[in-house]
Amino acid sequence: MKSLLKYFRKKKPLAKLIDNTYRIVPAFTLKGETFFMHEDPMNVVTGRGLTAMQFYDEILMRCSVQYLSHFIEAGEKIFSDPKKIDLPALMRLHFDLKERVKLSGAMKEHVFKMASVIFFTESESPYRYDEAYNKKKIKAWREDKNDMYDFFLQTPLKTLLPFLSVPPSNSLAYMEVQEKINALHLGHLSEILSREILIEDT
Repeated sequence: MKSLLKYFRKKKPLAKLIDNTYRIVPAFTLKGETFFMHEDPMNVVTGRGLTAMQFYDEILMRCSVQYLSHFIEAGEKIFSDPKKIDLPALMRLHFDLKERVKLSGAMKEHVFKMASVIFFTESESPYRYDEAYNKKKIKAWREDKNDMYDFFLQTPLKTLLPFLSVPPSNSLAYMEVQEKINALHLGHLSEILSREILIEDT
């Protein structure tokens, strides 16, 4: 973690100009691979910018579009037979969404999603966002021995989204509780829909 942060504190790197408009700079290295970012995170190519806007909305909502789709589908399944409406399951869905909205910190998966838009490798296109490639990239970040979540909260991602934070005291415990709450919510949806809901649907 410290070595990664030192990379950000180094002398300002030389920028690479693309399309005579966008300036790309190295951001950090991880396991020998360099990750780049736009020198001005607010001035990015449209493709990546639109994806960032989508993930920004997910951070604010504390849930993804996929989660909301599952939530709606689960509600429709509960109401599918007016004579057999499962009120406890319906109340549980309502409570889950209410609890999720009240979470004080950004969901871990959403921070990784936003970071995957901001930081890209040389093998990625700076113009568009490849969802399949970035799912693998996020998986590698989650499994890395460095605390990449905490790292991203201290990088230019933090400058771009200043509300990305967790309670300063006992934050690790808070994140663990948050992950358990998320797993519980996904479990409730899976139970109603009778199929597994993956973490990417957070």
